[in-house]
This record gives sequence, C-alpha cells and structure tokens, in this order.
Amino acid sequence: MIGPVFFSLCPDKSWPHRRSDSWCIMEKMYVCSFNEGKKEMTDLLGLKGASLAEMTRIGIPVPYGFTITTEASRKYYGDGNLVDPLLEEEIRSKLEELEQVIGRRFGDPERPLLLAVRPSAPVRGLTLGRSILDVGLTRETVEPYARSLGDRTFALDCYARLIRTYSTAAYGMKKELFTDIVNGRMAASRVSSAADLSEEDEESLVQAYEELVRGANDGRFIPQDPKTQLMDAIVSGFDCWQAPEIRQWKKACGVPEDLGIAVTVQAMVFGNKDEHSGTGVAFTRNPVTGEKQICGEFFRKAQGEDISTNRAYPGSLEKMTAAFPEAKKNFIQVCNVLEEHYRDVQSVEFSVDAGRLYILQTASAGRTAQAAVKTAVDMVEEKLITRREAVMRLRTDQVEYLIHSRFSREDEDGATLIARGTPASPGAANGQIVFTAEDARQKKSRGISTILVCRDIAPEGLSGMRYADGVLTAAGSRSIYAASLAGGQGVCCVTDCPDLTIDEEQGLLRIGDAEFARGDYISISGFNGRVYDGRLTVQPPYDWDAFGKIMSWADSFRHLRVRVNADTPEDAALALRLGAEGVGLCRSERMFYNEERAAVMRRAVLAPSPAVRREMVQKMMEFQIRDFTEIFRIMCTRPVTIRLLDPSLSVFLIGAEDDFRTMASEWGISEEEVRERASSLYEVNQTMGERGVRVGIEYPDILSMQAEAIFRAAAAVAREMEKEPDPEILVPFVVSGRELAQVKKLIRDAASRVREEEERTVEYRLGSMIEVPRAALTAGEIAEEAEFFSFGTNDLTQLVMGLSREGSGHIVRKYRERKILDRDPFLTLDQEGVGRLMMYAVEAGRKTRPNLKAGICGTHAGDPDSIDFCSRIGLNYVSCQARQVPVARLAAAQADIRAEGDRDE
Repeated sequence: MIGPVFFSLCPDKSWPHRRSDSWCIMEKMYVCSFNEGKKEMTDLLGLKGASLAEMTRIGIPVPYGFTITTEASRKYYGDGNLVDPLLEEEIRSKLEELEQVIGRRFGDPERPLLLAVRPSAPVRGLTLGRSILDVGLTRETVEPYARSLGDRTFALDCYARLIRTYSTAAYGMKKELFTDIVNGRMAASRVSSAADLSEEDEESLVQAYEELVRGANDGRFIPQDPKTQLMDAIVSGFDCWQAPEIRQWKKACGVPEDLGIAVTVQAMVFGNKDEHSGTGVAFTRNPVTGEKQICGEFFRKAQGEDISTNRAYPGSLEKMTAAFPEAKKNFIQVCNVLEEHYRDVQSVEFSVDAGRLYILQTASAGRTAQAAVKTAVDMVEEKLITRREAVMRLRTDQVEYLIHSRFSREDEDGATLIARGTPASPGAANGQIVFTAEDARQKKSRGISTILVCRDIAPEGLSGMRYADGVLTAAGSRSIYAASLAGGQGVCCVTDCPDLTIDEEQGLLRIGDAEFARGDYISISGFNGRVYDGRLTVQPPYDWDAFGKIMSWADSFRHLRVRVNADTPEDAALALRLGAEGVGLCRSERMFYNEERAAVMRRAVLAPSPAVRREMVQKMMEFQIRDFTEIFRIMCTRPVTIRLLDPSLSVFLIGAEDDFRTMASEWGISEEEVRERASSLYEVNQTMGERGVRVGIEYPDILSMQAEAIFRAAAAVAREMEKEPDPEILVPFVVSGRELAQVKKLIRDAASRVREEEERTVEYRLGSMIEVPRAALTAGEIAEEAEFFSFGTNDLTQLVMGLSREGSGHIVRKYRERKILDRDPFLTLDQEGVGRLMMYAVEAGRKTRPNLKAGICGTHAGDPDSIDFCSRIGLNYVSCQARQVPVARLAAAQADIRAEGDRDE
C-alpha cells in the first residue's frame, strides 16, 4: 500500500486514522466523516461521497471532510428546513473534527478553514454543477486572511469565487453573467488567463460581482456569517435534487422520487494559489484508443471551475512533470493504485496546492467503443478482471458502433445540420440524392454513392435499397418496414423526417428553407438520425482481434443461440462472419421482390389455365431451388429456417397495371379479365386477410412447390458437400392445429416425391409461427403438429395492442410523451402483454411436446432488453438482422451472467 507516502502530504497534521471497523451502521445517520464510509455506500453518501470515503480508506491524499447523507436530505424534504438538533449537533461535531485535522478554524479571520460544498447524487448520468467554493470567507476576513498569507490577490480571488459560486448555486444566477465580467476584465488588462489578473483586477471583480448580485436580488448579498454560508450551501445541494429539470430527468430514468441526495463538505485545496499550484483531469488509460498510458490536461494556477469557463488554458501532463516533478511522480503512483483498486479505467480530478498533490474525485472513465473493447481485454490479460466482468463491461450500443460504418465525431461537430429524423438502421453514409431505385442502380454501376430519398419504402423497393448507400424517408419510424429492410441489407437508414418535401418531377428535395437538387450530396447518420449538408467522410467498421476475443468470451457464457434473418446468400454469408449459428428466418416471399420474379408470381396467381399456372409455378421453383441451394451451402450443417409465403398475394399485384396489359396480350384475353381476377384478390387489410398458411391452403400447388424446392436444394447440397443440411420449414400465420395438419400432409408428400426421385432422404423439422394471439392461446394443440415455434413478434404486437406497425407511429409517440407507454412496443418487447402470451405459449407447447424448440424472429430479436426477456422465459434462440448478430450475442451472454448472479444471491 502507498498510504504512508501520501499521508505525509497532509497540510498541517497527519490524516485521521482509517477506521476499517467503524462503518456507518446507524440506521439513521445524518453526517458521515470520510474515514467512516466506503464505496458500497452510495445510497447513503452519493457517488462522490462514497468515492471520497473509499479513497480516504485506501490511503489516497484526499482533502479531508464529511458528507451530509441522503438520510438528512429526505428529512429536509419532509420538514422543509434543516432545524434538527441531531443534525446540527452532528455537523458541529464533524466540523470540529475537520478543524483538528487541518489545523485551522472555521470562521477564523487570519487562518480560516475554507470549505468546498458539493452535491453528491446517488446515481450516475447527470451533472448537478452546484459546487460552492471558499465557504467561510467574508468581507471582513478577506484582509486579515490576505495579511496572513502575504498575498492579497489570492485572498481576493478566493472571495470572488465564493461570491460567484454561491450566487449561481443558491440564488440561481446564470454563470455567464459572471463569466462576461471576468472576460471583460481580462480584455481590459490585456491578459489571456484569469491567473494573470492583478490585485487591482481582483478587487474590481469583487466590486463588480457585488453590484451584480445585489442588483439581481433586490439588494440582497451573500451571507457574511460563515455558519450561515455553510448551512445555505448544504440546503442549495439538497434543493438542486428537486429542481424541475432534475425531477424530469429522474422520472425519465426511473429514479425514485424518495431517493435523496448527499452533500460533501471538504477542506479547500487551492490550485489557484501560486505558480507552484494547479489543477487537472487525467485518465489512467487513453479513453479514445484504450492504450495503457496516463493522459489528460493540467491547468497551472487554476481551480476546477476555471476549466469549464475557459478562464485557464490547458497544458499536457508533461508540463506538470516539468513544473511539479514530485507531485507528478506521486500522481502516477496514485493513478496506478486507483485503477488497480477499482479494477477499471479511472477519470481522476486532482489539484496541486503549493506543490502538494490532492485527489478530488475518481470515477469510472467514459471511453470510446474501441477503447472499451481494448481496455476490457487488456485488463483480463493483466488479471485485473475476469472474462465475465469484461463481457459485462461492453455495452451493446458500443458493439453496434464498432460493426457499422460511421462519421468521426470531429466531422459531425463541424458539419452543417439540415434535418433530424429517427435513426432506423445504424451506420453512416454520404451520397448523391436520388429519388428512385433505378437512379440508384445506374449510379452504383458508375461507382457513385447515393442516398435514396423517398416518402417511404414499400416491399417492392427492396431492390432499390440494395443499390443505395443510405435511405432517408419522410414517413415512418424505427419499426416500419423500410427500417427492417434497411437493417437486413446493412444499409444506413433515417426515417420519420417530417421536414422533407420531395418533388420528384422537378428533382428537388426541400428541407425547411433549404433546397437540394437531384445529384447534390448529403450525409446521414443511422446512429443519431441526423442529416448533414455535403459529404462527410465515412469511416469503415473496426476489425481487430480484441473484439473477436471478447465476443468469443461472450459466447461461452450464453445458452441462447443467435441466428439470422437472411433472405439472400449475401445476408447469410455476412451473418456467418459475424457469428450467426444458423438462419432463423428466411422469408421466401422476399425472393420475389424484384421485377422479373414478381412478374412470374403474378402470372402464377392470375393464370387463365392450369397449364400456364404449372409453367409459372415451375419457374418459381427454379428460382427457389437456386436461392435455397446457395443458403444451404453457406450454412452447411447449421439450421436454416425457411418461412413459406407469408404476405397476401395481392402484394405482388400492387403497381402492376402495365404488366396487366402484357399478360392479357400473352394469354390472348382481354385486359379487363386480368384486372377482374386481380381485383378478386384485393385485400382490405393485407395484414389480416388471406395470407400465410391460408395462402398455402388456398393454393396448395404453390405451397408444395416451395416445400419441394427446399428438399431438392437440400438434397443437392448434401450430395455436393457430403454433409447434411438442416432445413426447418416454418408455416406463418397459423391459428389452429388443424391448419397445420393440412399443410403438414402437403409437405410430407413433397418430401416423399423428392426422396423417390433423388434417392435421398432429407431430414427436416416443421414449425409454426406464433404471431396471432389465438395461436399463443392454443399452443398446446398446435404443438401436436409443430416441432418448433417461432414467435413473430412484429405481427403479434400489432394484433395484441391494436396498433399498426406501419401507421401508428404518431400514437406511440404521443403515448410515450404522456407516459402511457414507457417504450415503443415495436422496438422493445411489451413484456406485460405480448410477453405473457409468449410465456403461456412456451409452457403450453412444452407440456404437449417436452422437447419443443422455441425462438423469436421479430424486430425485437435484436433488442437487448427483449433478448434478456427471451432468455429468462426459456427460448432456445433469437433470430435477428445480420448486423445485429454481435449485439444479440453480447446481450444473450449478459442476460445469462445476470441470471447467474441473481441465483447466487
């Protein structure tokens, strides 16, 4: 331990003895000295108070003090004041202790003990900014204090800081008012730093501050009694926790209203004292790269508040080495001890007072995604943390950032923001504005990047999305079909950008008052939904060993398998590289979303004779065999779940007027006959009509064709690779076991035909989508026919909540604003409603078929909170978009680690 070295740095006396056996065990404790606490006591001491107590405990040179606990704040909120004999007595007692430690007396004219009073919140995530410095100094004691120091400039500076910090914290005055005065004084004196102001300048500041404060507060000025200052400062700390903006933040983050706040009271140390003093912030490792090197900034002759108000200019820590070699040496030692003790990268605030080092605060350091991965892996190899801890430290949003293209933070900060939308599919892209898929295709053939701008993306727009580098839509939300398609293709997408006005005929895009023509460059970020003018540089995804290492550790902790929603060989190959363990959803209808195949589908549906129909169905099977074969080759022996046609067949007739004329000509019938046939297939509500299993029952030849294509593709790959593919056939939109029984017979017959013709048996499993409430409620019956369930939570959420995934975004937004909904149910699973149906279905299904496998393939399969729920209810796998596979792997591992921790407890 390095404690004895650092205790020798105390100003006038040795630090108080560290009480290892005297923790705050009182049920109601109002005040706790730093040597009575520890890091686990954040509920009582707040994060700052607990950190200061822990550092005191392990021998770090912390300016000594005490913490007014959250218990005291809760009493204050109940009583409305601090008049409590026990509280006052505890504060008086701790203040006397502090005086003995420091060797100065609070309120003494010549050798006053000056205090720093700061709020200490019990939760992370916000900056309170209500510190009051130099408490205990008054107008009458400034001069005696100056004489005792032999430095009137410094004494006046301390008093000016008291006025400034007290008035902003206790009176709510804006900091900018004081900053303007300082900047004006610096300009008048022609100095670039507040540290260079003269005695006359400081005296002028004090006078200007006093006039400002009195003018803003009806002649009232800060109290001139030290004890009143102290109590007011404590009250200010309590009050900040009840400020409207903080209460709003607490409500949004689910922080309980009865969770109080603590306030720390410390002896001041003075980084602004002289040329041998300073302050700074450092990181125990590089927060950008993760390299093991202490880095940060040092401000000579300055206090911490000068950093945020630009009253001092930073230098590197190397300059600290030259100015204060002994303090720098001790500081490096402290950083090493703190990192080893907390077993994490630390952000350390420090001051040097006349050459002596003091640590003001330490906390887990923020870091980039790249640094988060590197530091976690390095710390495992240094035996500071376990692999389990490394996996838990990586956030899923950091993984998303690592595996997608992105703009640099510097580029975004300097770019011209022209619009904001909803981030729908992560990534970053720049390109020329195009309004049609054909434009995107043509430009791609010439190597030109594009952003496809449109009101929305319909299913038939999938092919165009493949050619674009990014998609920007005026309508929709993260849960709309466009977002799903974009995510599946790995295309950056921003939706719900209502400021867009699209004039495709004129080739113009209007965003507010700005106007952009076809071919102009814009840039979009699928991480934050921002749209920028011009071309921002796109940085590629990271690709290094450390990421692969931590993901392999994650895989070792999870039971939940991770598959991919892949409709093309390209999707399957990408997912495999990202760690997918199979295909959990191959949407066979998407294989017909290009014009050539859609035309064949239309002819099969509208055929005027059985012969034409058979010809078209045969062509469809050729397409399907080709696609299925490629996916089976890529996935080898891994499971591949192929969903039979799901949408209403009328989807393939949308926008096909020109083709109606062609079909009529081909078949020698009137165009009117073709249109009548098409009209008979029209669905008022395409999500609830003749779709899914109902199409298979109505058109058994199409269903049989799909099953046969699956078996023939599997047989071909098995013969070619001498390894057996693992096909699973998924029947969508099932509502009863009887439906599945009829379909099962058609599939079994197709398997028999292929076995006879190919002389090869293809083993397969038959499953049911659970995406209709009735299917969940009759899961026991359905499990008599199905060997596995796949929860289609997109449709299930629509039908349970009575909300359209495509058209109810405005309702969801309003409900979230009014706190009726906590989250968008199409992005994060509604556990109370949809989740209960899922739990019931799994339980009922496994009563019928104990070895029933169950998974989820909706949008929720890529959401970490939804994945955690799926793990807890015993699902076997999740199936998400290709680029979400690493996120799902990490989320599933973290879910199991949390569950194991809960069991241990």
